[in-house]
Amino acid sequence: MFETSSSLNELIFKSYIVEWIEILIKFLNELSKEHGEKPWKTLGKLQWKMGRKWIKENLPRLGIKGEDAIAGAEIVRLGLQTLAPGLYSQREFKIIDSSPKKVVVEMSAWCPVLEACKKMNIDPNIPLNYLVRQRLLGMLQTVNPKLSMDFVNIDKSTLRCQLVIEVLD
Repeated sequence: MFETSSSLNELIFKSYIVEWIEILIKFLNELSKEHGEKPWKTLGKLQWKMGRKWIKENLPRLGIKGEDAIAGAEIVRLGLQTLAPGLYSQREFKIIDSSPKKVVVEMSAWCPVLEACKKMNIDPNIPLNYLVRQRLLGMLQTVNPKLSMDFVNIDKSTLRCQLVIEVLD
């Protein structure tokens, strides 16, 4: 039996996840031909519920206090780790603007959804919204219904983007 290095294991894991996301996107796009955006919206609702369930079960252990955008940014960072464990360090999740009402984060961590969209040469907005954003919104809005987040400045060529977490009035 051959042993694999941790970097090879990570490469295998990442390629598997990207391929799985590509298949999921293709499947949802095929369903959308007959049903419009309903398949994506259904997935989004399920993701939102999963995010809500996860934060309810885990918030007491996370040590996050408060309900403002700063607390929301930490919830998002930890929430991203539920999608890709260990891939979102403070270095890859760089806060570039911060106030209790609004936090802007520069993301440089590997994102399987962005990588799949790059490989498929498609706009990442719909997949990011329903595969990632909805889960994170479920977490945020369980803590504070006025918290919101969006992906902005998405660059699938470099696999980077920014997140804006804010408290809406």
